[in-house]
Amino acid sequence: MDQTYAQLMTQFSNGRCLYRPPSTTAMLPGSVGYWDSNAKWQRITQLDDIEDLKAKGFKPPQEELNRQDSKLDEGWSPLHSSSVTESDITAEIKTKLPESVVAGKAFLKYQSTGNSGAVLITRKPISSRGFPHESPFTRWVRDNIDALMGGPRGEDIKRHGLIIIRDTYSTKQCLLSVWNSGSRSVSVGLTVDAQGALDLGVGGGWSHATEAGGWRHFYSQNEKDEVVVFASGFYYRVRWLFGINFLPNPEPLRSVNIRGKPTEVSQIKSREKGDAAFELEREVFGNPPTAAVEAGASDTGDDEEEKDDGCE
Repeated sequence: MDQTYAQLMTQFSNGRCLYRPPSTTAMLPGSVGYWDSNAKWQRITQLDDIEDLKAKGFKPPQEELNRQDSKLDEGWSPLHSSSVTESDITAEIKTKLPESVVAGKAFLKYQSTGNSGAVLITRKPISSRGFPHESPFTRWVRDNIDALMGGPRGEDIKRHGLIIIRDTYSTKQCLLSVWNSGSRSVSVGLTVDAQGALDLGVGGGWSHATEAGGWRHFYSQNEKDEVVVFASGFYYRVRWLFGINFLPNPEPLRSVNIRGKPTEVSQIKSREKGDAAFELEREVFGNPPTAAVEAGASDTGDDEEEKDDGCE
């Protein structure tokens, strides 16, 4: 469902929407790792953590990484895919539930007009983090290719590829729902303030226990922790080349088109094995975050409902 969710939410320019939002203790800009076969993020190292890099046998980046952080205090209105419509069902719910349950809440229903849909609701504020320049990342991979492929995660990188995170959006809590097995609806009760506006801040929130199922809840585990709902960066596919398969002098980075995506390819000669080199493909995934998403605005796996709350 991770691919379905990401594809359905591509209308938002904040990066790849993450079906299993990782903790910011595991994913931040500069995180190096991969998504495993279960779509869970596995971090290898952190580019702005010099001690961790040295402990794992990696060289640090050649230039200083200057991360830019900001807070979007206004937060986001609920986000949903273009195939989903939002409707206010507060009046209907008030006829079915006690006043003590519905007081101070607005009840919204999200229904798909097609066979699939996705909804994301986030607590405010939203944290935006990212690096302004992309050149340090491929340079770091080239400098550390032997350590990466010869290290304990080399086989995992060969199988899943290598990811470097450049930008993230994160929040203290989020709800998400995604489906691809036919028309469906999900409902949620959201706190409203004295003026009747949705309150998704610290004093507000949501309730969905008495509503239709299908929601997945992720939340921070401590005061400093958050969960990452959007990420963007670079995907690297690495292949070994031996003998006549590689050029004596590594090729400069060149742009080609692979699998319908603009891809940069280069060859890097191994410094440890004289008869070997690596072919490195680089693709950009997600769109670099540039601004908060506006309000309101392929995998074919089973339509599963997971009940495990918390940060994965």
